[in-house]
Amino acid sequence: MNNTQKLITTHAQFNHWANSLFVNWLKTLDGNVLAADTPSSFRGITLTLQHMVQAQNFWMPVIMQTFIGREDRPFDAAAGINAMQNLLDGSQKMTDVFSSYSEEALTQLISHPDVDLVQPRYAFMLHVINHNTYHRGQIVTMARALGVTNGFVETDYDAFLWHLQHK
Repeated sequence: MNNTQKLITTHAQFNHWANSLFVNWLKTLDGNVLAADTPSSFRGITLTLQHMVQAQNFWMPVIMQTFIGREDRPFDAAAGINAMQNLLDGSQKMTDVFSSYSEEALTQLISHPDVDLVQPRYAFMLHVINHNTYHRGQIVTMARALGVTNGFVETDYDAFLWHLQHK
């Protein structure tokens, strides 16, 4: 495995690992906390989770070059458990798909017609992983604003590397 393949595979594994820890923590929170209206990009934890899922679903066909059109679904503040499972399913799919690409395929320039952007495939992969990291941080901030004081999980990349080294 070359460096780009290793980088993408490891980051996809990190994303799924972090999402798994995160979802397990979220499942311990009161449903009212998950559904509460909270000032942020998407007005609450559940809505942010749904946005994360929609972003994964948006970028996967771009990365796989199977994109046939954008389908936005409305957010549903009561759909927390489904959003959590969909996030995990999507991040597992990302791990499986991303790790299957050769060096040549990872560095291939691909485009997305809706955003008029051409980049190497790996750049879009790193984007969708980084996007999840960004929103996990927002959710922690929302949870703190809603009075959650403990149980937070460490989902930084260095914690993942430590986990890999010590498992």
